[in-house]
Amino acid sequence: MKIILEAILVALTLHAIYFIGILLFGWFLTQQYTPNIETSWNHVEGMNNQVVFGTMASPPFPLV
Repeated sequence: MKIILEAILVALTLHAIYFIGILLFGWFLTQQYTPNIETSWNHVEGMNNQVVFGTMASPPFPLV
């Protein structure tokens, strides 16, 4: 029983470290982001090739 509790504790600790790390990394990227309007405006032509216009059929069953 002791080994099961230790395994659960280690798993919870690793998950907590992972989620806290992801949150801190996202926070860091958000703080460092500076938008550049000129560069974004020059790349607007490519959006017509990336956006789907019209309807798309979804599969009748989940793929996951």
